[in-house]
Amino acid sequence: MANRIWTANLVVGESGASRGFGSGHGALDDTTFDYRGTAYAIESVAVTGGTANLALTLDRLIPDTAGLVLHAGDRQYRLAAADGNGTYSFAANLPGWAEGDAAGLALTGTDDTAPALTGAEIGAGSGGRTVSLTYAEALDPASIPDPSAFAVTVAAGDGDGAESSVRTPAAVLVPGDPDTITLALAPADAVRPGETVTVSYAVPGADPLRDAAGNTFTAPAGVIRRACWTPIGGSTY
Repeated sequence: MANRIWTANLVVGESGASRGFGSGHGALDDTTFDYRGTAYAIESVAVTGGTANLALTLDRLIPDTAGLVLHAGDRQYRLAAADGNGTYSFAANLPGWAEGDAAGLALTGTDDTAPALTGAEIGAGSGGRTVSLTYAEALDPASIPDPSAFAVTVAAGDGDGAESSVRTPAAVLVPGDPDTITLALAPADAVRPGETVTVSYAVPGADPLRDAAGNTFTAPAGVIRRACWTPIGGSTY
């Protein structure tokens, strides 16, 4: 499934034989993007050497560029191997940019990887009433599961062999971070210091948890992550 990884508006600047955006010339209203859990910064995107090539330079190499396409207006350029400086060069169908021109840029790719859970935390300032789940990429804010898709099992100590109880969240919240959701517990279900929480998830028929590309999150055997609320200084997972 193709998805839009990055979009930006370019105001073309000129410096010597370079026309576009780079050190000391041009303007780009968004110079960063995330791809497969890694953050990248765009250092320059410009037609260089007169009209020799279009060059996109990043602060690091993308390990796998399969399916990645740079769009400059209606022109498309498939990313291949970069040089040692993180520059991807294209020598055909170059845009005819001139200083002061405005152009739309985008990077698209094929994303068929489900979002991976990277952390779970009991809210230190919530009185044990929230469990936040963080993923390696942005989630689809329009697809938030019903609370019944989650089960929060609470046990004393490390949870091994201890008596436990299962609690259904009162709500699933989107706190503002695109890669995080928060399970809100009723006051009577709040986790106490020293208790261990195991969160389980069953993929629902409607509004399953998924990333911006539409890939659905699943958890092996339903279990997501354990979190222990420590009495001093926050939470671990």
